[in-house]
Amino acid sequence: MPAVFTFTRSDSEILQELLRVFSGRGTAREQWSLQAELLVEPVGWDALWKLSKKFCRKFEARFPCIAYVSVTSVDFETLTACVDVLSVQHEAVSLPEMVEDVPLIELWPTVKQREMCVNAATTAEFIDLLRFYYNDIWMPWDDQDDKVLLPNTIEDRMSLWSDMHNGSIPHYVARAITLFRNSAINAHEKLKELDSSLCESGLADEDGKY
Repeated sequence: MPAVFTFTRSDSEILQELLRVFSGRGTAREQWSLQAELLVEPVGWDALWKLSKKFCRKFEARFPCIAYVSVTSVDFETLTACVDVLSVQHEAVSLPEMVEDVPLIELWPTVKQREMCVNAATTAEFIDLLRFYYNDIWMPWDDQDDKVLLPNTIEDRMSLWSDMHNGSIPHYVARAITLFRNSAINAHEKLKELDSSLCESGLADEDGKY
């Protein structure tokens, strides 16, 4: 598989970059979307797609699974992409030729691009920061429609994250915090699935009336 961009940042550098993202007054998703429109190439870049467990289950593929893809479009509002699958790491795995709604955080832009005019480095750097936010300090309530994420909240979360990883917080306390966050995220995902199934059930009932 092709080499991908990697970045090494200090905690202070990560914080400053996050504060630049959250310098406005919109919701977290709105501010990430605005930054994505400025920094992410809208089409034509190549990346490695590290499929989530959700996608692996959907395509009946063994986890972990990595595919080499080309991005054909980016939805800046949802922070997802439509991709063409060029190859898969494991030959026994079969994926569709085209996949929609791939989260940007599952994509690692490759250093070598087939399109010379693509600014893959800037795209990769933005996605790397986005990935850190969602993987390490995001909380489910951040995505509420009217929730404005203030800079001091980002500072507090980064401070906690740093303390958890530099030994300032005892390991057993850090583990308890991580488990709490994971529980909140799992509960959020289950609620989303329930809402989705209820909506589908409601639509089916409406269709049955006609």
